[in-house]
Amino acid sequence: MYVGLSDIIIFLGIAQGFFLALMFPVLNKNNMRANKVLSILLVFASVMLLARTLSLKSDNAIVLQWINLADVFIFLFGPLGHFYVKRLLFRSEGIDRIHPIHFLPALAHLLFCLSIFRLTSGEYYSLYKSGGFLNSFLIIEGAAIALNFLYLFKVKDIIRAYKLRTVEQLSFNQSIVQFSRVLSLSVMLLLIVWLLSFIVGHFLGVSIVFLNYETIWIGISLALYVIGYYAIRQPEIFRMGKIKQEPRKRLNPKESDKLKMKLEELMRKDKVYLNNELTLKNLADLLETNTNNISWLLNNAYDRNFYDYVNEHRLNELLAKLENKEHLGKTLSSLALESGFRSKSTFNKTFKRILKEPPSSYIKRMDL
Repeated sequence: MYVGLSDIIIFLGIAQGFFLALMFPVLNKNNMRANKVLSILLVFASVMLLARTLSLKSDNAIVLQWINLADVFIFLFGPLGHFYVKRLLFRSEGIDRIHPIHFLPALAHLLFCLSIFRLTSGEYYSLYKSGGFLNSFLIIEGAAIALNFLYLFKVKDIIRAYKLRTVEQLSFNQSIVQFSRVLSLSVMLLLIVWLLSFIVGHFLGVSIVFLNYETIWIGISLALYVIGYYAIRQPEIFRMGKIKQEPRKRLNPKESDKLKMKLEELMRKDKVYLNNELTLKNLADLLETNTNNISWLLNNAYDRNFYDYVNEHRLNELLAKLENKEHLGKTLSSLALESGFRSKSTFNKTFKRILKEPPSSYIKRMDL
């Protein structure tokens, strides 16, 4: 049997998938619940890769008949992937179960596969070669693509909700968001290739060398490599437990005064608040201290949290621009972004909280 480069890539993906599936549950018990779901997904992906590779290499009727069962996993990737990201990002909210309704498409396909076993291997092979299952396979594949796209969009909504939930601290876990984004992007590229091959192959009757089923299975292998890369380079993603505040170390008066002077100089001279991606961790690094010390200083010396402290500086920057009449040549939104605000909504919220009126009425009153 000929073994090509694509076969090597796929078999390496299968081996890595099984290896990671065994490794993740024992990385750290704090994140065991999310890692278990990821391990199940990796096993499903590896089994499906193995089954699909065997189907492409074998012409045995019994093998082809049984391998249809592996396609049940296609209908499980979406709901389990969605569930995994929810557990990964919202670990502290105790997301314990997935609603049974999400498994109905997989169950429907399983029943279809079981109905096939009523046929003898000879009958199945004859129908398979003559295209007797073509319409059934067409519907199954189309439904699988649509459902996986649906769950991918739901995953993107979860990532967006996670960032919005933690925006007040401006200190969300960048690594875990990056991992979720890269993984969802990998899946999206895979689904796009799958959709194109589906349309081109079934409806246009055109065969494209780099747009076929083999490309999809290589893509699954590469997705497993993405997970492996993050497991090696950023293992804290898979070990992350509940997000909780560490005990804050109280600064003595001398340390407090020194840190306060450094902070005010950083804000006055360097204007680090103009960076709309500034986080508590970034600020701590610039001041050569830790996040606990910064939080303690802001709470005790300024009676502010990090979010309010930074946005007040941004608001003062914007008010200075209004005094200089810059709003006559630029939109208020662009001035807000130049002042360091992440979005127009954040700017409006801060403006109303501090000045007790909306920006429009403030500017109107100022221009009188």
